[in-house]
Amino acid sequence: MLNQFHRLLTHLEATASKNDKVRQIEGALALEPRLGRLFELALSPYITFGIAKLPEPVNYNADLTTPSMEDVFSLLDDLAQRRLTGHAALAAVGKTRLALSAKVSSGATQAFDRILLKDLRCGVSESSVNKAVPGTVPVFSCQLAPSEMPKLDELKFPIVVEPKLDGVRTIAIKRDGVVTLFSRNGLPFENFVELQNALTAMPDNTVLDGEVVGSQGFAALMTRTKAERGKHTDVLISYTVFDCLPLADWDKQSCAVPYMLRRDVAQQVVRNLRSPIVHAIESRHVANAGMVEKAYADYLDQGYEGVMLKDPKHLYSFKRNKTWRKLKPFDTADLTVTGVIEGKGKYAGMMGALQCKGTHAGKEIEAECGSGVSDAQRAEIWADFLAGKVVGRIAEIRFQEITKAQDSDTYSLRFTSFVRWRDDKIVEVAA
Repeated sequence: MLNQFHRLLTHLEATASKNDKVRQIEGALALEPRLGRLFELALSPYITFGIAKLPEPVNYNADLTTPSMEDVFSLLDDLAQRRLTGHAALAAVGKTRLALSAKVSSGATQAFDRILLKDLRCGVSESSVNKAVPGTVPVFSCQLAPSEMPKLDELKFPIVVEPKLDGVRTIAIKRDGVVTLFSRNGLPFENFVELQNALTAMPDNTVLDGEVVGSQGFAALMTRTKAERGKHTDVLISYTVFDCLPLADWDKQSCAVPYMLRRDVAQQVVRNLRSPIVHAIESRHVANAGMVEKAYADYLDQGYEGVMLKDPKHLYSFKRNKTWRKLKPFDTADLTVTGVIEGKGKYAGMMGALQCKGTHAGKEIEAECGSGVSDAQRAEIWADFLAGKVVGRIAEIRFQEITKAQDSDTYSLRFTSFVRWRDDKIVEVAA
């Protein structure tokens, strides 16, 4: 079956049209439904194997036997459940790869490698596979607030006001006794070991939704987040929980429990954990715009970057939804850098401005941003740009107003200022 999967991947890699890719997948799975399991192993965010790179080739003295698909599935399951880790995992993977190459084919080995590294390299995502055969690959999504900030007279009361935290969104899932942490995009967080350990006592088959905050600010937190397991652990973390769902609801992407009941469950889970690094979100139940303004001012005085406003009766929505709103002193947009303009005068040989593009509040944005950075940052960004490391990164840009030029469908931003890189987010560039 690995040979068959490799041939399919090769055809998909050579196919440009997304619709043609979907048709190829649909036809292949109709002939061999078990290929869907291989797509699931490779694309499901809930399945990880703990293998960052392929092991170096090793010669085994023992005679190699031809591995069956059951052997391959068993090995991948042992890796996913972490029954095999470290050197034992690398040895098992190395022996299987060698056996596949010697007894089956190089194509089977390549297919195994792509599944193991969760990189099919053929321009196919879970959405393509699910379009061909719905439900083949589990989908990861969480509730998000709209990009635009509301006017207070738009709000419906009563409403819950919570502080807006400056960290990384983190979904904690305990499935069959194992805690796994995910980003808002479904990418696993491997370097928050102390948090995983703290959450082992949470009820099984439970999902917590919250924010991890670092002791040394957002930039240091992102350094730790992207580092190898066990690195930069001097950046201490805490986890603030604001929601809780049954795993069954999370898996089916539908939850009929209102927010206040979910929040009560979340608070009880946190109390039972008794962990110094896990906290429940503080919240206020307010009845009018004046109370929102008071809570907003209080949280800004405490050093928070704003507030989140939530409908107390809302059902968890696995997409952007106006039952969650954010309120900050200035608006910010997460935009993709498309270019860098060199500075002039004292800024020659440095960044003068970032050219950015993206979608914010339903509007196609093209803007330049040349403030909010130090001279050292300008030099660093320019050097990184010349090295090909800047275009495509996501920048959080603070602004005061969205403007539109006459006879144009594109909007711009006034009084822009660079806030930080947001490598934890995925933002689509406007066409």
